[in-house]
Amino acid sequence: MNAKNLSKRLIASVVAVMLVLSCFALPAMMVQAASETIINIHYLRDDGDYASWDVWAWADGLDGAGHTFTDTGDEKGAVTTITITQSTPKMGFIVRKPDWSAKDPDGDRYVDLSGVVSGTVDVYCVSGSELADFTVDYSKAVTGLKIKEAVAESRTEVAISFTSAPAEDDEITPSQFSITSASGAEVAIGSYNRVSDTTASLELSEELDYAKEYTITFRDASMKLTLPDYFSSKEFEELYTYTGDDLGVTVVADTTNFRVWAPTAEKMELNIYAEGNGGEAEQVFEMTSAGKGTWVLTASSNLTGKYYTYTAYFDGKVNKDIVDPYARTVGVNGKRGMIVDLASTNPQGWDSDSRHTYKNVTDMEIYELHVRDFSVAANSGIQNKGKYLAFTETGTKTEDGVATGIDHLVDLGVTSVHLLPVYDYG
Repeated sequence: MNAKNLSKRLIASVVAVMLVLSCFALPAMMVQAASETIINIHYLRDDGDYASWDVWAWADGLDGAGHTFTDTGDEKGAVTTITITQSTPKMGFIVRKPDWSAKDPDGDRYVDLSGVVSGTVDVYCVSGSELADFTVDYSKAVTGLKIKEAVAESRTEVAISFTSAPAEDDEITPSQFSITSASGAEVAIGSYNRVSDTTASLELSEELDYAKEYTITFRDASMKLTLPDYFSSKEFEELYTYTGDDLGVTVVADTTNFRVWAPTAEKMELNIYAEGNGGEAEQVFEMTSAGKGTWVLTASSNLTGKYYTYTAYFDGKVNKDIVDPYARTVGVNGKRGMIVDLASTNPQGWDSDSRHTYKNVTDMEIYELHVRDFSVAANSGIQNKGKYLAFTETGTKTEDGVATGIDHLVDLGVTSVHLLPVYDYG
C-alpha cells in the first residue's frame, strides 16, 4: 500500500470513529436524585487485614466501581460506604482484592433495593462465609412504592413499571411525578393512567426532545428516563447527514474556514491557541449554525501554524476545549487540533501517486507493525531509526548481511502494511 493511500485510509478511519464522538454535547450519563440511598457494607475479618481488601459494587444497570474501607474495623468489621443517586431495584457487590486476585467468597451478592426509596441500608458480611450468608438492615431506610423502569413510548407518552403493585388505598396522581432535562427544565405532565397492577403511563403536555437526557422522579426516588435510540433513527439521519467534503479546517489564500459536525449543540465556539500545549486562547469566535448539524466560521486571515479547539453548549452544560475529530494534525497528546494547509506539505509527485490494486483481496499479505519497532534495533542498518522515513530506505542490512526494513518485508512476501500506532500520545 503506498504512502498516500495509507494516509487517506487512516484519516477516513479516524473520522469514521470520531463521528460518534462528534455529537459533542450529548449529555453525560448522570442522574441527580431527589434523595440518595446510602449503602454501608460492614466486612468482618478475624485477621483484621482490611487494607488488602475492598468492595466492588454496582447498581443495577450502572457501571461498577471499587470502594475502599475507611476504618480499621470494630466488632462488626470495617465499613465502606456507597452512595446511589438513581433509583434501582438492586445493588450487586463483591468483596475482593483490588487486583482481582481473590474474592471473599467467589461470586456476586445482591442487596434488594426494590422497596427502598432513600435513607441508609446496612449490610453485614463475614470473611469465609457462603454467598447467601449476609444480613441486611433496612431500619434506617425510607421504604415505599417506586418506579422500576420508565420508557418513553413516544414524545408525549411514558410507560412506567413499578417495583410492586400499589396498595389499594394508595392514590397516585400526576403531581407526584416530575420529568426534568439535564438543564433542569421541567416537562409538563398531563395525566396518569393505570394500565395493570404494576404498570401505568404518563401523558405529557409537551414533547420530549430525544436528543436530550431526562430524569423522572416519583415521590422521592429518581431515575433515568429511557429514550428511543434517536441517534440511529431514520429521522436523525435525514435531518443531520452531511455529505460535504469540507469538515475540519480549510485554508484558502488569506482565509481559514472551519466546519464541524455537532448536531446536538445549541451553541458552538472556536478557540484559537498559539501553541499546541499550554497557554490561554488568543481568540474566541462564536460559530454559525449552517444546517445538517454543522457549524461554520470563516476567519479573515491565514491561521496556518495556530492550534484550535471547540466549546460546545447543550442543555445547560458546557463542554470546553473539545478536539476537532476532523483535525488533520494535532498538538501535544492530541489535545488541540493544528491548522495546516495540507497542499503545502505535499512532497514532489504526491498528486501523481496511485494505489496498487489486486485482482483478489486474498492476494494481499498484510503485515501489522509498530512504526518505532520496525527500525529501531541498533543493528538494523537503518539511518532513520524509529521514524516514518525508515520506510523509504532500501538496501539496508544487519552486520551479518540479513536484509532489514522494507527489503525484509519484501523477502517475507508481504504486500501491504498496517501501521500502528500512528497517533500522538503520552
